[in-house]
Order: sequence, then structure tokens, then C-alpha cells
Amino acid sequence: MKNSYKLLIASMLSSFFVTGCTNEEKVDLTPSNVLYERGTAAFEKGNYSTVISNFTTLDGRFKQGDKSEQVQLSLIYSYYQTKDFLNLLVISDRFLRVHSTSSYIPYVSYMTALANVRLGDSLLQDFLRVDPSQRAQKHLADALEHFKYLESYHIDTKYGKQAKLWAEYILNLQAKHHLNVAKFYDKRAAYVAVANRIESMLADYPNQKATADALVLLKKAYHKMNLLDSEAKVEQLIAMYETKELVNPEKPAYDEDLNPFKQDNK
Repeated sequence: MKNSYKLLIASMLSSFFVTGCTNEEKVDLTPSNVLYERGTAAFEKGNYSTVISNFTTLDGRFKQGDKSEQVQLSLIYSYYQTKDFLNLLVISDRFLRVHSTSSYIPYVSYMTALANVRLGDSLLQDFLRVDPSQRAQKHLADALEHFKYLESYHIDTKYGKQAKLWAEYILNLQAKHHLNVAKFYDKRAAYVAVANRIESMLADYPNQKATADALVLLKKAYHKMNLLDSEAKVEQLIAMYETKELVNPEKPAYDEDLNPFKQDNK
């Protein structure tokens, strides 16, 4: 009986080691120049899955230099074309850290922002006509950070001008999101929370239509809390906002031509 147990254990261990060996990740030994030629040719033909398969391996070998930039830029564009936005963010983050003085920084920052906007989009939510302001805010906040950077430091570039439009659109969505939260608190008579939320809107989104729309809720909250002086000040704010022309900006169109190696896109 003991021998049977020993045989069984030996068999299990043998199976384990065989499985472990077969599951080891294979190392691609293809020469770098071959991978580079394949990836470059595939990029020119628009075969982006082949670009990714070749240049992903190559990216681990090239740490610095012009070829490293080209490989990562090709991957960023290829991931965008194949709608693999999470991997795009991984590569773009590395590019921004490793190639911080590159002339392609505005391009990569713009692609990073667009990828975050795309991740905030949803075909199902679009189909169901879910208000964009009620969707996840994390990716929009990340996108806004890059758009504001481009607006501040590269406004004269192609990307800076587009970034300004996107920033206005996202700020409007964020303000509408806070308005929706304030409405949620108002329905539950949580007037302190309503006031806090709308006061933060006045500080962070003073030029958004949603902020003007929220003032009615703020006036009501102060009234319910018997803060009559504050209520009177809000009435003055409402009158002031009525003189402003505030609109809901349209969502900018996604750029179709984003090939980094075209002269106009650099």
C-alpha cells in the first residue's frame, strides 16, 4: 500500500513539473532587425495587429533612441486603431516618462487623452441614450488633465486647439455630474450635502450651465436650513447668471487622421 502511495505522489509530481515546463512563457528569439522590418512594413500597410505582435517584443529591447520612439509611437497608433485603449495607456505612459524631451510629447499626450475619453464611452450606453455625465468619471478626469496640459503649453499646435474644445466639453460633463449628485441629495432632503456640492461647483465650474441650473437647489437648501442671508445671496447669484450666455458644448468629433509620422501630426 505504501508503495502505491509513493507511486501516486511521484506521478503527480511528474505531471506538475511537466505542466510547469510546458506553461513557461516562450522567449521570442527573432532578431531585432527582422521584427523591426516586419513591424514597419505592416504599419505602412495598415496591418496593425501585425505591428503590435512584432513591436511589442521589440519595445522590450529598445530602451532609448530614435527607434525606441518610433516603435512606441507605432504601438500607440496601432492600439488606437484596434481600440485597445488600455494597452495604449500603458505604452503612452512609458513614452512620456522615457522620452520626456521628445517633440512628439504633444501627440502622445493627446492620444492619451483621447484613449481615456474612449474608455469613458460605451456603445451600449450610447444606444440606451444614457447621459454621458452619469457615466464613470475617472477616465474623463484623466483625459481632462492631458487636455488642460495641451491647452496650457501647446495651444498653438494642432492638438492644443482641439484640446481646448475637449476640455470645455469634459468640464461641462463634470459639472452636470455634480448637478445630478445634488439632485440625488435634494430628493432625500440632505440639504447640507446639497449646499456643499453646489458650493464646490461654484468654485470649480463657475462658467458651466449646470452650475447656473444648480442655484435653484442651493437656494432651496439654504431656505430649508433657515440660512436666510445665504438664501438672499443666492438670489443675487441667480440674477447675475441670467445675464450670462451659457451653453452645453457639443462633443468634439474624433480625429480620423492621427498617424504620428505624417508631418502635420507631429
